[in-house]
Amino acid sequence: MAISETMKLALPFVSSLFFLVEAHGQSLPANPVSEPNNKEMRYSELQQEPKIRPPQSIPATRPQPRPSVTAVRDPHCHGNGETAIMCGLVNQYREKHGLKPVQLDDAVSREAQYWSDQLDLQNACWFLYHDHNYHARMRARFPGRRFRENAACSGSTGAGAEFILQKWIDSTGHRQNMLTPEWTKIGVGVKKNIWVIDFTN
Repeated sequence: MAISETMKLALPFVSSLFFLVEAHGQSLPANPVSEPNNKEMRYSELQQEPKIRPPQSIPATRPQPRPSVTAVRDPHCHGNGETAIMCGLVNQYREKHGLKPVQLDDAVSREAQYWSDQLDLQNACWFLYHDHNYHARMRARFPGRRFRENAACSGSTGAGAEFILQKWIDSTGHRQNMLTPEWTKIGVGVKKNIWVIDFTN
């Protein structure tokens, strides 16, 4: 009697153990296939899952990362940081349109940096605006000159000078500012993802 009771208890355990071993060793397809002359359902062609999967080829249409800026060093844009890169890109764009290059000016760059810092302090990336006191401020520092300003933010993209330049090219007013023939100097300011450039004669 004791043996019989033990066997009854052991049978469910053995059958569940058998099921676990079978399920672990096999790869089961998602959809069962039914035999036309058989009411039972079966899984077609169970195959052993390979331990190491072969490397998959990269599709030809996979987008490639954009190359970093490798522009030729511009003699009009001293330094090798972001301000020099933006100055060089603006000069390349002006050259394509038959215009003379602008010179990166430290004093003008301080004004551009000031406004970039102010916009960043106000978390103004998504609602950029120009300093209402811009012309008075610039005339006080640079008497007798004319000025124009571009400002843009790359948002959360982490993009750099090339991305911002393209945004300005795509905007009529900002593009016109970059392509004004009389400009001879440029100031560049950047804080995190907010860029400001000032043009002057």
